[in-house]
Amino acid sequence: MVTGTLLLSPSNLFADSISKVTNMSQNQDENSVIGVITDAYPSYAFVEYQDSNGNTQEVDIDFPNDSNKTFKKGDKVKVINKDKWKVKDFIYFEATVAPGDFIFKLTDDSKNMSLNDQE
Repeated sequence: MVTGTLLLSPSNLFADSISKVTNMSQNQDENSVIGVITDAYPSYAFVEYQDSNGNTQEVDIDFPNDSNKTFKKGDKVKVINKDKWKVKDFIYFEATVAPGDFIFKLTDDSKNMSLNDQE
């Protein structure tokens, strides 16, 4: 009986730990999106993604000093730190904006398109 009690207790602790790790992992996934670059320029890029409800959303990536030399139209990307994105008012429209250091390339599907090729 004593042995059974000792085994039961660590088992519950292990299950609680797994649950906490799973919850943390889900929170991290909710704080990032995976999408496709729909337009790319030296100073910014547009990333289209689907939110948790299946709706298409867009985040604009701001590259300071025309520093975008990596991301091209068609690239599959991950944009992190969703909780730190900002909504900017551009008088005629609002846009969700994230800095260039929040984006990472997952695949290179740009098919050798140049930054100036916007089709």
